[in-house]
Amino acid sequence: MVYAKIRGMILDGLLKLAKTTTKAIEIQAQVDDDYVDDGIPLLQMQGVRFKPPADAELVMVCINGDPARPVGIMAVHRDTCPTDDLEDGEGGLYYGGAFRVFVNESGEVHLGEKVADDFVALAQKVHDELNAVKSAFDSHIHTTTATVGTGSAGVISPPNSPMPSPSSVAATKVRAT
Repeated sequence: MVYAKIRGMILDGLLKLAKTTTKAIEIQAQVDDDYVDDGIPLLQMQGVRFKPPADAELVMVCINGDPARPVGIMAVHRDTCPTDDLEDGEGGLYYGGAFRVFVNESGEVHLGEKVADDFVALAQKVHDELNAVKSAFDSHIHTTTATVGTGSAGVISPPNSPMPSPSSVAATKVRAT
C-alpha cells in the first residue's frame, strides 16, 4: 500500500496542450493511453516562464501522493533542443533548436547564436558619443596667423553646413535597459 502510494507520486506523460493564464501556465497532460487530465499547473522556477509546445515530455508529481492534485514540474520537447556539443557549465536559452542566449565556459554571454562575432554596444551610449563628436565638429573654429583665402590672418569659422545628426545605432533584436 505504501509502495503503491509512493510509486504513484511521480508521473511521466505527454503534454497535449498548454495555455497561459494570469497566474500560471496550465497544461493538459496524457499520463497513459486512457488518462488525460486538464487544468494542471506547470510549476517553473521563479523569474522564468516559458510555454512548452504540445507533445513535450512531462514529469508531474502528485502533492501528498494524491492523484487528484498533480502539478507539472518539468516539460521538454526534445525535437526542439539544440544539438550543439557543450563544455561543462555551458548552456543557455533556446528556441526552435538554436540557442538565442548562450553563456560559454568563460562566462561570456552571446546573444542570437552560440558563437557571436561582435560585442554589443548600448545604443544610447553610442548615440550620445556620436552626438558629442557632431557638436564638437559643428562648433569648431581655427585661429590662424597664416594667410587664408583673403590674404589676411584671422579665424576660420564653423562649417556652413553642419554635420547631420547621427542615425540610430540601436540593434533590432537586442534590447537593454
